[in-house]
Amino acid sequence: MQYRLLASLLNVLQGGREILQQYGYVIPIVDGLSYADDMEPNVRNVAEVTADIILAREEIRMYSQSIHPYPYLIDQHLDECAR
Repeated sequence: MQYRLLASLLNVLQGGREILQQYGYVIPIVDGLSYADDMEPNVRNVAEVTADIILAREEIRMYSQSIHPYPYLIDQHLDECAR
């Protein structure tokens, strides 16, 4: 089975290509990324990346609603990213 992601989907989010490469989309193609024909997803890695994304989403939600228990940590990270 061949899995492909189109460039129009990859380039929407900064860092999206790197995240998808962690999922196993490692073969560059003309219009995006693809799994290698003989490669299956690494289930553990997919689970870890998915958990990280879910946690990041919750952190951002709490921060944006001013209910994050440690907003100064988010502020520090955002300041570092802005440099």
